[in-house]
Amino acid sequence: MGKLKKAGKEGSAIKYINRNRAIKRLQISLANFRRLCILKGVYPVEPKNRKKVNKGSTAPTTFYYTKDIQYLMHEPLLLKFREDKIFKRRLNHAQSKRDHTKAAGLKRNRPKYNLDHLILERYPTFIDAIRDIDDALSLLSLFSIMPSSQKTGGNGVLSQCKRLTLEFMNYVMTTNKLKKTFLSIKGIYYQAEISGQTVTWIAPYEFSQRVPKDVDFRVMWSFLEFYRSLIGFVNCKLYKDENLVYPPKIDYDLENIGVTLGAIKTNKIGTLEIVQSIDNLQQDNQQQQSASSANPLLKSKLASLPAKIKSIQKLQESDSKLNDTDSFSDTDMQVDIDEPSAQNPVSENVSSSLFNNYTFFLSREVPKYSLEFVIRSFGGSVCWENYFNGSKQVGLDESDDRINIFIVDRPSVPNNILKRKSSRKTKPICLQPQFIYDCVNAKLILSFDSYTVGKKLPPHLSPFVEYKEGDYVPKQQLAIDEYAKNIGFQGEVTTLETEPAKPASDNSADKPLKAPQASVDTDDDDDSEIDESEVEGMSADEDDSDDDLDADSEVEELVSKSKSATNSTESDDDEDAAVDNSYQDELEAEFEGSSFSSFKKRKTSTPSTKAPSKQKLIDIENEKKAMAMTMMTKKNRKLYARMQNGIQNRKREAEKLNERRIEAEKKESPKQNATPNTRSKKKSTSAK
Repeated sequence: MGKLKKAGKEGSAIKYINRNRAIKRLQISLANFRRLCILKGVYPVEPKNRKKVNKGSTAPTTFYYTKDIQYLMHEPLLLKFREDKIFKRRLNHAQSKRDHTKAAGLKRNRPKYNLDHLILERYPTFIDAIRDIDDALSLLSLFSIMPSSQKTGGNGVLSQCKRLTLEFMNYVMTTNKLKKTFLSIKGIYYQAEISGQTVTWIAPYEFSQRVPKDVDFRVMWSFLEFYRSLIGFVNCKLYKDENLVYPPKIDYDLENIGVTLGAIKTNKIGTLEIVQSIDNLQQDNQQQQSASSANPLLKSKLASLPAKIKSIQKLQESDSKLNDTDSFSDTDMQVDIDEPSAQNPVSENVSSSLFNNYTFFLSREVPKYSLEFVIRSFGGSVCWENYFNGSKQVGLDESDDRINIFIVDRPSVPNNILKRKSSRKTKPICLQPQFIYDCVNAKLILSFDSYTVGKKLPPHLSPFVEYKEGDYVPKQQLAIDEYAKNIGFQGEVTTLETEPAKPASDNSADKPLKAPQASVDTDDDDDSEIDESEVEGMSADEDDSDDDLDADSEVEELVSKSKSATNSTESDDDEDAAVDNSYQDELEAEFEGSSFSSFKKRKTSTPSTKAPSKQKLIDIENEKKAMAMTMMTKKNRKLYARMQNGIQNRKREAEKLNERRIEAEKKESPKQNATPNTRSKKKSTSAK
């Protein structure tokens, strides 16, 4: 007979550990325990049976995996936390004794640590780090606009957050990685594609912020401490991959006039200016040192610097010659894209150069920090007073001839823009800021008429919504699709998740787009090919009670409905086609000089090589679909029937929303028509 097993020695009792026991085992305070768990990525877990783990008690307690706590016991940061605890005790003792010299010495020698080893532990590859920077960028963007206080942190931490976010945005801007933007109540959403990974973050609007008193910033500080190290690593790696110097320099002259993103200057590694700056620094160090204490290695490096500078100059001259020859060869192939037209559509390949031939003048009231980032990410140029596209230009104003479009967010056009002194005789194009974001999301230059100053703006649609078959598509999205089709656009403005359409011929340019039909899976064995996310109303653990549903009858009803619908729609078309064919036969008989009856007999006697009618093609497709459904398994037939029912339900909901929209538009139209009449009546009465 075996020994009796003692309680609490195996199973879930030793798999989990509560928070109090974990703190006692690590011998740290609760604040340091929370901080350590955030830095190491250890989070609480919920056991399956709380009574077994908590010895029969149902009191609310926090549990962790025992392996995670054992993993934390070997963390080097525990020693740093204990050293910091000793430092605080000594500092309090010195301040209580009013020994200010000792307190100042202790502050200078406060124990420091870094989180480099944690970054390498949590993210073994660079792709793993890219996947996890969404929250890091959002939190750094939030703290970058916070005022300096005891809760939010000092100026050093906040300025570092702002510098890291601007460095990342500068990388996205210079490499044209930005894909989508969206203006929301919370802030501005940006989406970029870096190393094949999609990065989406939110940046708040830069208004004066009031720090709430009821928010505990201690947990946010712990996350901020880790995220600062993470973004620093990521920025360094991204800049090195693009052969750029990190950290980039900051032009303080531009920063003093209110420029944020444009003040960051990026340089290629190995340029002549960088080598000369290193040479100047080393010469300054050499002057400070005496000739006797000079390092012989430093002398040898300084002696080899002129040769390195000459070699870099030769490389730059050869590169400039190659670039000149390439530019001369490409001049014949250049095409103007100032205006969107059918001859020159904006394709997906040139989406990064969407604003390539445009120079935007930003008015004072618009969000320059966001518009500059978006416009320059897509190849455009930005300017305002004394500033042009990353450089300071004194005297630049609205009368500059390089300006194409003015971005204004006012009820009317300012007088300084209307009365500008320019060599151009055309009126200035003044648009509202939403035009930039809608063009980026649509990936083409939209019409200027809907975004002029003073007009009611169209709805700002979210680019993160993917429309499926049967879903409600907003009217603005349909208008954008129609506009893109009219100018010959062949990019990513499709509203449905379908295969890319084949290039249409000239005759089919005026035909409306048709919704794609649902494809039928004819594979019997592979059940995983059917997308179960499309099914509505199905539970994950479906029982055998669903067998009572007759799947075959549901499928037959669907096929019969589709047949009846197609027959009713195609009958009129066949009648019109028959009339057209008889008229065509009469013309051919008259042209040959024979009677219509003889011509018709001769035509019926000869075998017809004419293509089958539309009705026959539809019947053939329905027969193929019915045959494919008979070859399906019972489970697949049920699944397909429910998929079709889900599509029909979405179509009904979309029709209801369309009816509501039409009713709302009808109610708004008489109000809009009544406003000018009332104004005219007021004017007439005032004139009398």
